[in-house]
Amino acid sequence: VLFNNQWTPLSTIGLPPLARAFHSMTTLGSGNSSEVILMGGTAATCNSPIIDGYRLTAGGTWLPFTPPSNLGRRTLFGLVNIQGIGNNDFAILQGNITPCGSPTAGTVIWHNGVTDAYNVLQGNPPQPARWNFAAASNWNDPDAPRKSYVIFGGDRGNGFPLLADTWNARETTPGAYNTFSVSGTGPSARRTINGMAW
Repeated sequence: VLFNNQWTPLSTIGLPPLARAFHSMTTLGSGNSSEVILMGGTAATCNSPIIDGYRLTAGGTWLPFTPPSNLGRRTLFGLVNIQGIGNNDFAILQGNITPCGSPTAGTVIWHNGVTDAYNVLQGNPPQPARWNFAAASNWNDPDAPRKSYVIFGGDRGNGFPLLADTWNARETTPGAYNTFSVSGTGPSARRTINGMAW
């Protein structure tokens, strides 16, 4: 953890997640009720998906949970905080369901924090499907403040070209992405686990 400009190992309670790569994390809540959510990833190779999920509480306790197997085994995906949009608390974005294969068709799954249900959103997700993209949440629309999330770039899997487009999904149209018009010179196409935060 970074505190007062110094990195310090965080002492945690409970059995921690297995060592892994290509997983995703996001934050939930604030203050003493805040948590970190961790899902997915792979073990030694991309053919070894890890199907699990963990919550890290503000008190430093790892709490395991079991996501549906077809969701938990995603790799190179996005996980974003979407608190304030209905009862949902985090969303699972595009990524790779078939280990070492191609990105998914772009389904977005939101987790309902009240019912503990996972809901697949029917909308117009970014095309082409991608992985290795950057995702950020809680972005404010300058015209009408509201919650949403943004993704940038990524790539289409082995041998596919890199992408440099920007998309966002807004609170008023859950699951419906829009290309996002930006001014200035945008970032170049990129991959290899690039990241964004808001």
